[in-house]
Amino acid sequence: MDGITFLTVDEVVFIHQDQIKRYGGAPGILNPGSLESAVAAPEFAAYYNPDSDIHWLAAHYAVQLAQNHAFHDGNKRTGIASALVFLAMNGTPKQPTPKALRELEDLMVDIAQHLMGIEDLSEFLQKI
Repeated sequence: MDGITFLTVDEVVFIHQDQIKRYGGAPGILNPGSLESAVAAPEFAAYYNPDSDIHWLAAHYAVQLAQNHAFHDGNKRTGIASALVFLAMNGTPKQPTPKALRELEDLMVDIAQHLMGIEDLSEFLQKI
């Protein structure tokens, strides 16, 4: 996956702070190890699956951040925002409609509850 720019922990922390500032919630990192693991997951996935689709890698950010609970609050919001930032950084910007945003919220709740996963979100991201 040459040419792919991956997010750093500091960038994801900035995204989290932005989400908390915009929408409220408890700030701060709950588990630094979980955060590092979640942020590293897409790069590892790309290494082991060199033909990975950019949407599949973006979905890794959202799923890992939502399920790892690295932050006190805003894990799902930070996850999807990180996925969208990752897509934009790599030349695939997305502008979800209000309807798509509502669907994303529902999907992220299902992901956090382990009812849906990376493939489901990847498919959804390709459509918006």
